[in-house]
Amino acid sequence: MSILYLFWAFLGQAILGILITGLNRFGLAAIWLDYVPTVIVSVLYFIGFMKLEKVNPQFAKGKIAAISAAVLAIIQIFLPGQANVLPLPWWLAIVSLLVIIADLFIIYTVCKGIGELAEAQNLPDFKKVSYQRWIIYVCNQIVALAVLAISAFVSSTSEGNLVILAGLLGVIYVIFGLLVYILMATFIWKAYKLLDIK
Repeated sequence: MSILYLFWAFLGQAILGILITGLNRFGLAAIWLDYVPTVIVSVLYFIGFMKLEKVNPQFAKGKIAAISAAVLAIIQIFLPGQANVLPLPWWLAIVSLLVIIADLFIIYTVCKGIGELAEAQNLPDFKKVSYQRWIIYVCNQIVALAVLAISAFVSSTSEGNLVILAGLLGVIYVIFGLLVYILMATFIWKAYKLLDIK
């Protein structure tokens, strides 16, 4: 079913992200591989939106954001400067910010589209869940923006509160992000089970 493309996108992003990050930490993968999950899941989102736009026009709005996220991730792969070098190069920070914006629009489309389907099928409680998931995801991206902002200014040789804050926010982002991806994946799986999508 078409909505499962969105489910596999979330699940894939979480699993591939954890796997590639782990490989990078042990020096078993190149830094540019960090951006590959975004390309893969953006393609899955695009296919899902393309199939779901027949059910609800809201989903059509996410296709451009999905393509944009994939293109931006490919650009990140070829940009000079690595993600683990501090301070983060300005060009990488700008492209990363654009990826976050595109990602937010993708998730807005997912939550809004599912919410509208729930409303049309007289499932007001599930519509509320879609709104709650959107708010949770926005909070996750706010933490991501904070990490990005600090990474653009702190250097690897810096000492003091800024480095501690960057490390703390990074840990919070990883843990909270994993929880958010689990919540979003289960939300979409429940939508697959509850909603009548032909």
